[in-house]
Amino acid sequence: WKRFADQLPPRVEFIEEVTKPMCESYIDDLEENLKRTSCEKHLAQLKGMFKMVSTKESPFKNLKIMKADDRKDHRLLSPNECHELYNHASGELRTLILIGYSTGLRLKDSAQLQWINVDMDKRIITIAPAKTIKKKPKPIHIPITANLAQHLSELEKRTRNVLPET
Repeated sequence: WKRFADQLPPRVEFIEEVTKPMCESYIDDLEENLKRTSCEKHLAQLKGMFKMVSTKESPFKNLKIMKADDRKDHRLLSPNECHELYNHASGELRTLILIGYSTGLRLKDSAQLQWINVDMDKRIITIAPAKTIKKKPKPIHIPITANLAQHLSELEKRTRNVLPET
């Protein structure tokens, strides 16, 4: 509630004064700053609160969180675009792109990958993803593709991180 109330104009004193455009603006802000599941939780809580304390129809009624695919500012790169990006990159950026593309790891996990998690003999990366480590600390095992194995074998292991400068 506090996050929503902080965004309201100062003239709004009572819950009945909240309008649908105010709610839409708040939802837009949530979608820009939070992940979809967090946005949905905020929306569900506010809908429930309005239902409990207000006599008028909730201004949150019929509002929905856009699916990530519906957002205009996000899109997946095609395989050709990924190859083009990789071909024009050099150094650690090239390594980062290849790790992400070959493993499906999120950017943070790719950038913070440590050599201790890379088993070149078995061609497996074993890592507990940063996004889920608190809820599900079980590590996942990702096969290392031939291209990634070749690339990693050419890198110097001078620090504990595969990408020492990130």
